[in-house]
Parts: sequence; C-alpha cells; structure tokens
Amino acid sequence: MQVIKNNGAKYLCAYLFFLCVTTGRFFLEAHYARFADPKNLIFHHHYWFLFVFILFLINFKYFLGMHPSRSWWVAFCSPVIFLPLIYNMAFRAGGVVKFNYLSAKDLPVYIKDISTFMIFSEKNRPIAFELMIITFSIFLFSYFISKKPLRSVLCAFSCYLSLMVLAGTVIIAPHKPDFTLFVPETALKLQNFMSFLYFSASTAAVTILFASEIFEFLKDRKKAVFFIAVFTVFFALLQAAMVDPSTADRILMIPHSFLFAIFITLLVFVKGEYALKVLFLVQTVFSSGILFRMFFRT
Repeated sequence: MQVIKNNGAKYLCAYLFFLCVTTGRFFLEAHYARFADPKNLIFHHHYWFLFVFILFLINFKYFLGMHPSRSWWVAFCSPVIFLPLIYNMAFRAGGVVKFNYLSAKDLPVYIKDISTFMIFSEKNRPIAFELMIITFSIFLFSYFISKKPLRSVLCAFSCYLSLMVLAGTVIIAPHKPDFTLFVPETALKLQNFMSFLYFSASTAAVTILFASEIFEFLKDRKKAVFFIAVFTVFFALLQAAMVDPSTADRILMIPHSFLFAIFITLLVFVKGEYALKVLFLVQTVFSSGILFRMFFRT
C-alpha cells in the first residue's frame, strides 16, 4: 500500500471525526424520531453515511483526478448532515422526523423528488436544503480544482445522483415488498440486514476507491496466500456460526471476512504504519458490532 503509506494518520483522524459526527447525528435524530430498533439502526445509520462519503471520493477521483490522499479532508465538512435536524428545530418546532428512502416503484413521484431536491416531499423536505448546499458546494469545489465548468457540473450531478440513486433509493431490503425493488429471503432483523447491506456497500466502495493500492499490496505471493487463507477461515467460521441463514445472509459475510483478512495481513506483513493499523482496528471493532447483533439477536 505504497500510496497509503504516510497518510495513515490523515485517514485515521478523518474517519474518527466522521464517526463522531455520524454518531452525534444519530443520537440527535433519535431525539426527534421514534426508532423501532436503535441498537441496530446506529450501524445502519453510520455505514449509510460512510457509503455516501466514499461515493463522493470516487467521483472526485474519476472526475477531478483527486486521489483520496488529497481529498481526505472533506470528512471535516461532514457536520453538514446536521442541517436537516436544524431545519426541523427551526421550522417544524422540533416535531417528529421520519426521513425515509425513496422508492423507484412510483416512478413519477421518484423522478419528481430527485429533480426537485425533495422540496415537495412531506417526509424528506428537511433534507432538501442540505442536498442543495452539498450539490452546489461540490460544483464550486470541482470548479476550483479543475477550472472546467462542464466537468464541474458533471461531477456535482454525478455526486448527487450517486447519493440519490445508489444510497437514497431503497433497492434491496427485507420485509418491505411494497416499498423496495428486491426483497431477499433473510433470517436477519430489518435494521440488522440494512446494517450488513450498507457495510457491504461501504466496503465495496472503499475497494473501488483503493483498488490499485490493494492490488499492489497483495501482488506479493506470500501476502496473497496469507490473505486468502485468513479470509477463508474467517468466512467458514461465520458460516458455521450462523443459524438458519439464507443465501443472502451468507453472501453478506464476505465483506466482514475481507476486512478482517486485510487487517490481519496488514498486521503481519507491514512494519510501522501504526496509524493505519489503528484505523483498521477501529473499523474492525465497530463493524463487529453488526455481527454481535446478528449472533445474539439483540
């Protein structure tokens, strides 16, 4: 991971700050909402925001040519996610909030909500101001970096669509056949499943973002063999520990096995880089909470 070297402290600080912000947003939102399953929702909540953040970095990488070692500081702009709750306190007298995913099943309403930043959505209207600020800010940021108006518009538009379509639309979810596009069989609770889903989406997005670094790290035969062995063992243990899992549940164990295997391989083969190792440790510990909720059905 040559490009990641010497950037571990930056990524660690950025992630810890982002984790604090999303956790704060969760508890503030919980104050104004009636969460049915808060113990699982806190993971769902964090990994949803992390997925969106990584999607933005992917867009910056491919539209602006910015490697995340140059755009990591964007995490410190994350307090913008408090805007919908500030709106709720200012214009709705702190009433009950019920932010929800968009459904592509009602296509006219879906297109209207996306094209109008959800200004006309009764439930999601508090998010509209945040969406407009984020999109316009990305345009300004892109223009500052590229000095190309068209590329800046495309980057902002792509970031907005990434947020709304890939993260803002409920594409896969259990127990909601009237709302989601695909309803998999699962033995997991709704929020536990969604936690696994967005953890998987975040892991996939990070893998895309750092694909060249990961391939560079694992091109050494010893590292690759060790990584595959650890991945296989951990994946097999998870499969054996699961009770009455569906095919979807089994697939959702892949990202956890991947993260654990990368972390152990990093510990064994990389000297120093303590900040990077702490970053993986924090991520592994936090993500293990999802597994804990699954195995203990809490």
